[in-house]
This record gives sequence, structure tokens and C-alpha cells, in this order.
Amino acid sequence: MAKPVIGRREVARIACSLGIGLVSGLICFWYQRAFGRDAGDLIYSLTGARAMLAGQNPYTIPNPPGGLPLFYPLSAFILAIPFLHLPHEAAAGLFFGGSSALLAFLLTRDGWARLIFFLAAPYWQALQTVQWSPLLCAVWLSPALLLLVSAKPNIGLAVLLSTPWRWAGVAGLAGIGLISLLIRPLWPLDWLHVLGGHPNATPLLSLPGALLLLAALRWRERRGRLLLALALIPQRLFYDQLLLFLIPQSTRAMLILIIGSWLTYIGWFFWPQGGMSWAVVGEFIPALVMVLLPASAQKPEPCPATMVE
Repeated sequence: MAKPVIGRREVARIACSLGIGLVSGLICFWYQRAFGRDAGDLIYSLTGARAMLAGQNPYTIPNPPGGLPLFYPLSAFILAIPFLHLPHEAAAGLFFGGSSALLAFLLTRDGWARLIFFLAAPYWQALQTVQWSPLLCAVWLSPALLLLVSAKPNIGLAVLLSTPWRWAGVAGLAGIGLISLLIRPLWPLDWLHVLGGHPNATPLLSLPGALLLLAALRWRERRGRLLLALALIPQRLFYDQLLLFLIPQSTRAMLILIIGSWLTYIGWFFWPQGGMSWAVVGEFIPALVMVLLPASAQKPEPCPATMVE
């Protein structure tokens, strides 16, 4: 009897991932529609894609969504093209549901326990606002997807610096960069011009963020480089911190970080002046401890940070 091409476990992984994608996509769709959020933050990429295809400069169009400039690079507009002909709420649901399904499939490569990743507060913030961060977590797990870091270069840079490069990923990244320059050769200058007005915060510059420099002691390790890069990069609360949940090496460590993320959100809700400091205390510092502890002390299990070739 011929051996099946796809085993039962792989079928289960696919079914589970599609289920997670379907549920998260429907919730995202409902949230955008119920609260009148259009396509969430995906609307910026959709607007830029329409302007780009119409031959306009996306960074100088009149009346951008919310009156804000389009802070995303041209590559994000290119990647948003497949969603253009859908109603905005449906585009948001399909985009986020697809991102979640891919992430779930990669997380379950070494065990089902890793699915608690989806309990993290930054994931639900990403769902509400329709962010790229789940896709960037998938890139960290599978370097062949490296071209996707071009959609959000700030936290994408942290992924790029902590992910071993593979020819497929580098070729994809170079390819989308070349295509963007062929479409609009001077777009990086236009993008940098509007980028200065983007509201963000840097963990290292928020109390007690200076402690995060200790991650440099583990710069030879992927998790150490990821944490150090995230500490140095300007970012937004709370969805950009989803990448920190690639750091835990055990279920217990993941649960600690999940609890810290919700305490961070609750603390910010009652004292918003704390800003990034809440994230530093509730998420970055616990992640730092996990990076600094020797592997023997953490009793590592199969880890969501396992890289898929």
C-alpha cells in the first residue's frame, strides 16, 4: 500500500489552521462592520494601492483616510492589490484570517500547545486594527516569506535582523523592491518625507527600557537579536509587540508573557500616560528574562520559534 503523501497530523494541522483563520477572519469582519472601522488600518494600504494603479503619487493624494499621510511603503500597496475588489470589511477579514491561518499552521509544526499564542493581547489588538504583525511572525518562522517584511519596515527590520536569510526569501524581497522602484522610482523619498509625522515610541527610551540593552548579551541567538532590535525600533502600542511572543520556549513562559500582555493593556487603559512603559514592564522585561535565562533553567519544549525551511 502506498504511503499517503500527507499524514493525518498534517491534515489536522491544515484543518485547525483553516478553522482559526475562518474564526479570526469572521471576528475581524464583524468588528470592522459593527464599529464602523471600514478596513481598519488596512485601508491605508488599499488607498495607496488604488492611487498607485491610477498613476498617482500615493503620498500626496488629497483627503487620505483619517486625514493622515500614508505611512506604509509602496511594497505594502503592491501586496494589498489582491484585496482591492472586495468590500472593505471583507478585505480586512480575509487579510487577517489568512494571516492567522498561516501563522497557526507554522506554530503547530512542533505541537498543539503553541496555539495559546493567539491568547496574547497584542494579537487581539492586531485583529481589531487589522495589522501586518501576525504575518511578520509567520516570516520569522519561515524565512522563505521574507518579502513580507517590506510591508512594515520598522518591526520588519527586527525580523530581518534575526532571521537567517535564504535564497528564496532574499529573492522575493529584492523582487518586490525592484518592482516598487519600477512603478515609482522616487517613492522612498516621498515615503521618508511623510514618515517623520508618524506617532510612535521606542521601548529603549521608555522607563525602564534601558535594561533591554542586556539583550545584547545574547546577540548571537535569534531570540536575543529579535528582542534587542525590537527594543531599539520605534513602534506602536499594542499590536507591534506581538513579535515578542516568538521568544518563550515553554508553555509556562508563554503563559507568563500572555498574562503580562493583558496586565499591560489594563494598566494602560487606566493610566494611558504610562504609554510604552507599560509594555516595557509587562512584556519586554519578561521576554528579556526568558532570553537571559540558560536553556536548562527554562525546560524548553518544542518552540514556536522553530524555523520552517
